[in-house]
Amino acid sequence: MKEEWVAFLMEAREAKHLGKLEITEGEKLASKQMDYQRDNMKYQDFFFGLGDFSGSEMVWADDEACWSRSYLGRVLRDEFDEKFYHRMCLKAMYDIQAKGAIYYIEGVDEYKRIVKGTLDFFQGHEMVFHSGVQVYDCYFQGGIVGK
Repeated sequence: MKEEWVAFLMEAREAKHLGKLEITEGEKLASKQMDYQRDNMKYQDFFFGLGDFSGSEMVWADDEACWSRSYLGRVLRDEFDEKFYHRMCLKAMYDIQAKGAIYYIEGVDEYKRIVKGTLDFFQGHEMVFHSGVQVYDCYFQGGIVGK
């Protein structure tokens, strides 16, 4: 069962980072959310704020929560390139179970992610730099939930 929802999570996050998920008014007061569903699986990312933000991603299988990731971050400078960030997230998401640091550089932009743990139970920190100056900062944590 885990392999099924992990594959689904990758599919949903790919749709998110490619801009294929519609951002709608969230179920929680003053929130936004993105939903993705296939068969018995559901993914939801709900968040508050844009420059300074907080949110959570959830995966359900057969209406049972099975995985969650919460995050808190901020855009530090106007030079933050959201398209670069989403391209790097697409590359990094397939290494989601990787421990340690991941670095990607494209021109003057750099993406850095440090993760401790595995997809089952993890915490991490991601940063984006533009010309050596940090422009984005986000902490996250998550893992398996439920039974």
